[in-house]
Amino acid sequence: MRRLAIGLGLLALSACAMQPPDRIYPVFFNDFSANLDPAGMGVVSNAASVAQKYPSYKVKVTGYSDRAGSPEADVSLSKARADAVAGLLMQDGVDAGRIVRSAVGTPPNSQPGVERRRVEIDIDN
Repeated sequence: MRRLAIGLGLLALSACAMQPPDRIYPVFFNDFSANLDPAGMGVVSNAASVAQKYPSYKVKVTGYSDRAGSPEADVSLSKARADAVAGLLMQDGVDAGRIVRSAVGTPPNSQPGVERRRVEIDIDN
């Protein structure tokens, strides 16, 4: 019985170790820009390293924007941001077939500011 308890405990610990330490990596952008700054490049590089440790996981890249103009312009900017992040993930070794991109534009019911000018990298099983 004691061996069974120890075995189950070790199994539970190994399952925890298989989960990425952080699942969502936010990358922030300047107003009206899809250019990554050094801090953003560091976040993408970190996410790419984690993604490479979990090759069966999907890498979801979702772009958002502040109100840049029309809703179409907002979606276009959020798409450009998602494309920039996905491109850097691929340069850092993440297979393109694992990356799922989406562009939201301006999130509903959100306050203006940097949190709307972002891309989220979600590494998920």
